[in-house]
Amino acid sequence: MKRIKWLKYVFYFFLPIFLLGLSPPFLPIGGVRTVYVDDEKVEVINLKMGQATVLSFLEKPVKVNVGNKNYFNIEYIHNDVNIQPLQILTQTNLFVYGKYHRYGFVLRVNGSDRYDDLVKVRWSDSENTLLEKNKETKEQAKVVSTQALQVALVPSPPPLPLPVQQPLPTPKVEVVLPLLEIKCIKITIDPIRKFHLVDLEITKLQNEVINLKELKMNIVTDSTQAVTPPKIIEVVFKKDQLNDVGEKTKGRIIMKKITKSDFKIEASYFSDKQMFKQILTVKEKKEE
Repeated sequence: MKRIKWLKYVFYFFLPIFLLGLSPPFLPIGGVRTVYVDDEKVEVINLKMGQATVLSFLEKPVKVNVGNKNYFNIEYIHNDVNIQPLQILTQTNLFVYGKYHRYGFVLRVNGSDRYDDLVKVRWSDSENTLLEKNKETKEQAKVVSTQALQVALVPSPPPLPLPVQQPLPTPKVEVVLPLLEIKCIKITIDPIRKFHLVDLEITKLQNEVINLKELKMNIVTDSTQAVTPPKIIEVVFKKDQLNDVGEKTKGRIIMKKITKSDFKIEASYFSDKQMFKQILTVKEKKEE
């Protein structure tokens, strides 16, 4: 009985230790590490599904070439390259091109808990790299520019002030061109109703749509005219609207007038809150 009890203690105590020894060693979850690469060395980067890994460089990456673009999502953020796997149990290579170096990596997604959170990538050349030389050159240029600035800041005697001549203001003359050209081409008398018929020709001059229904015609009267002045009965146009520059149409003024004599007609219309007026002088032969 004592032997069986002793064997039971051995079984419960040593068996877990034995199984733990057979299991793979404990692997850290995530982590930050620094790797050194050169033209003859390629570094392995461990990735994990659902986790992002950042490669941080001293110089800014300008181009990335990945072997299999379908299984990895890659983004640029300043001097970092952000990598996120899209497929488990896959492996490909990655090349990052900077201004001075080309970095080579192997991207590995093996399904384990071991992966890299942040990898600081450094060039393993023991001599000063081109990046460091460029940094030193910038520092020297900064010192030279500071010295030049100090020399430039030495005050110099101010120049003598010159008399300032104020230019005379140029008067602004705004010329508003008419939108229509209205001509009187013919005047006749209706033999039945004895109405005077004044035929017009209207031409569009500016690139604005003109509605002829808004064109107003009025007789210009003065104190020397007869007791019964002429009266416009109706104004008609062949077209109601002119659209294109140079487009023409005909119009007719039907008016009541007792005697044959010269008279004037005022044509007025609006466009874009601007009023336009034109005076037509109608020459009519007097009866002999």
